[in-house]
Amino acid sequence: MSKKNYVLISAIITVTYLLPFLLSPYNFMDDFYRSANGDLVTWYQNARPFSVFFFRILSGSIFPSDPYPFSFLFSFVTLYFTLRYTTDQIISEDNFLLKLSIFTLLLCNPFFLQNLSYKYDCVMMVMSIFCACFFVFKKKSNNKTVDYTLRCLIIFSLFCFYQSALSLVFGLMAIKMLGDVDNNKFSITIREAFYSVICIFVTFLIYKSLIANFMLTEGFIEAGKILPFDGYFLSQLFDNYQGYFKLLSLFLYKKYILISISIVSLFCLLTIIKDCVDKNYKRILVLFISIPLLGVSLTSCNIILSSPMYHMREMIGVNAVFVYIYLFIRKNEYITRIILCLPISFLLVNLLLSSAICNLKRIEYVKNELVIQDIVRSINYFGVEQAQGIAFISDDLQSPAKKIILKNYPLLEYFFDHNTFLNPWYANGIINGEFYLHKIITGERATDFPNNVKVLRSCYTETALKGVVLYVKVGSYCNSLPQNYNAGIF
Repeated sequence: MSKKNYVLISAIITVTYLLPFLLSPYNFMDDFYRSANGDLVTWYQNARPFSVFFFRILSGSIFPSDPYPFSFLFSFVTLYFTLRYTTDQIISEDNFLLKLSIFTLLLCNPFFLQNLSYKYDCVMMVMSIFCACFFVFKKKSNNKTVDYTLRCLIIFSLFCFYQSALSLVFGLMAIKMLGDVDNNKFSITIREAFYSVICIFVTFLIYKSLIANFMLTEGFIEAGKILPFDGYFLSQLFDNYQGYFKLLSLFLYKKYILISISIVSLFCLLTIIKDCVDKNYKRILVLFISIPLLGVSLTSCNIILSSPMYHMREMIGVNAVFVYIYLFIRKNEYITRIILCLPISFLLVNLLLSSAICNLKRIEYVKNELVIQDIVRSINYFGVEQAQGIAFISDDLQSPAKKIILKNYPLLEYFFDHNTFLNPWYANGIINGEFYLHKIITGERATDFPNNVKVLRSCYTETALKGVVLYVKVGSYCNSLPQNYNAGIF
């Protein structure tokens, strides 16, 4: 493969990956609030001040308006050039087929799709990827003091953009160790990795003292508590690891991925055996030293928290592990061609996932629009002045299209993080952010309607007014079809 073809194909893959996002103008979670008022204050509360500064500079406004589609275009262009640079640093030789494989594996992270789905946050997520790649693969300066000062500034910026990208840093460090061990003495490779870990640790302490301790709100401080180092530490750490690995397994179960990983795992085992026979102990030692780094990269840095949230968007470093395995076993052109099944399967499944995600956003928008229309009718029926607050009792409305998507891609069950009207934060974002009804969401969790009230039934809601609160059940209430009816048959 020529360099021209490598550049062209990598660009086509990125554009194809981007296309579903460009065709999906719908708000996603936090976008409901930010597009309504342009307020980025929650990034301060998350101790991510650079996110606020950078986005305001990029948009030219203190309260930026809806950035679609510019934010997606900026994010994917930045991501493309960042991953191209990273690939060139990982593979210095002119093996462009191998470079294309590495680029594809770096790009196609199924868990990063959630990060890319935000109109606002996608920019900050990509900037954190840029910091992670540049921290590990920044060209060395002759002056070590200057070199590590710059590295500290880069990792400090990463923390101030999106802290969870640290897991990618550990994965890339393992990749760099694997590449360096063939060119440097073993001791030099390990020493540089050790200095990088010290750099991260010292910078984190500085970040915590200067930023996190002053900006994190009480809720985020509580969520960020680290596991106590006691007799239960290892068992709790293992439980946390299992929680994230459960998400990973939902991706790995796909047939294409499962088959390709099985093939690659076999070659990996044969490579380890061959290295032992050839007494290539440096590579074996680097492999074992890399295991803790790859373990964090495969899940999340948040495995050390007392109560991790198990969000998909925290697992930014997953693809680095597969890049490492790919590089570990590639010995010659013959093996490289056989294990092409891995990047091809990652590309195919991730393209399907990105399309499914954007279709889900559209389906959710249509559902919310139908529910809001029914609620507006109910408010008009009971009286605009009388219905001052809204309390949701249930949310059981799910379209057949959504059901079939979730059946094919069960990982996407975790994609929307409880996007249901029973979640007051989500309900407020829809009702007051997306559709600006200006009604108080009470957050009251009732099991049924109050006694002795008139219930108004529409196709997608049942509503009743008690005092100044409109109680709402969301579901399918004009269904006259048989129970076993297939919605796809007419």
